[in-house]
Amino acid sequence: MRSAEKKIEAGDGQTLSAMTPESRGRLGLKPKTLQEIREALHSVVHGRQGTGKAARLDTIELAGKTGTAQVFKMGKKQIKTDSLARHLRDHAWFFAFAPVEDPELAIAVWIELGGGGGGTRAARLAHA
Repeated sequence: MRSAEKKIEAGDGQTLSAMTPESRGRLGLKPKTLQEIREALHSVVHGRQGTGKAARLDTIELAGKTGTAQVFKMGKKQIKTDSLARHLRDHAWFFAFAPVEDPELAIAVWIELGGGGGGTRAARLAHA
């Protein structure tokens, strides 16, 4: 049985915030639509070409979404983000939940000016 209290923890396990969730309504999605979304997010981590496969765990089925937020518009020329000045590097992020069919855990990793993509940088941290 799930606990009614939820909490936000730092990477070292320290509780940052504890709360009792309050339902504010439902999205109104059809069950089939919700299942398709879950399958798509599962494939991000477990699919052959999934961008979040660095977050994959052997012990739990994880679903997630990677992303990169561009800070500096480079135009048509390709530039390695690590060669840019730090303040111009992309933000990398990865959001995940587990277990896929009945989520109890949510993870958010945001690497400000971390360079690279969410799959190469942020998903690795989520895995750890």
